[in-house]
Amino acid sequence: MNEENNFYPAIHTLATDKIEAKLVNIMFSIEDAKKALKNRIYGGITEEEQRLILDSEQKEKEIYEYILDALDNFNNTNLSMLPGRSGYTGVGFDRAIDILQDNAHTQ
Repeated sequence: MNEENNFYPAIHTLATDKIEAKLVNIMFSIEDAKKALKNRIYGGITEEEQRLILDSEQKEKEIYEYILDALDNFNNTNLSMLPGRSGYTGVGFDRAIDILQDNAHTQ
């Protein structure tokens, strides 16, 4: 039996959840970096270094979003057979996105 072609829903779910958690943390880091630039409080680093941090976090977010998309598209037919997992994004992830969007609108 070729184990490379086997699809394990549990590991896919864990991997997806892990990427979503990382994305939430990155989004908070991006918001923190933006606030630091806006308030001109850099914590012992220069403005240029703070901008590099923001750029780096934004690039990392793009990378993790790409990984999440790849995971979601990896074996869509197998995923669609799982209850509640087709096109899944965790409740925690959705709530974190809502919080970030609300914070962006209030600033």
